[in-house]
Amino acid sequence: MKDMSKQPDRSTQIIRTSWIGIAANVLLAAFKAGVGIVASIVAIVMDTVNNLSDALSNVITIVGTNLSRRPAKLQHLVPGMQVVVVADRNYRE
Repeated sequence: MKDMSKQPDRSTQIIRTSWIGIAANVLLAAFKAGVGIVASIVAIVMDTVNNLSDALSNVITIVGTNLSRRPAKLQHLVPGMQVVVVADRNYRE
């Protein structure tokens, strides 16, 4: 069985992978924009927009992952969910 204590938690892995994705997409977008402008190919230049939107989706993933780390507030849940959350907290303790 693997020793799981040395591995980072899932949120940390998601954020790290997203930062790598942002860097890769921005570099790829810059390269494609340069090639597309030099070669006067509009399709390649427009493909840079796709890479930049992929980078933006990685930013949204980072924000969502950071928000998911926050503990749930019982007053914001519907009444039936409060019981499930309280039961789950009691089970974990």
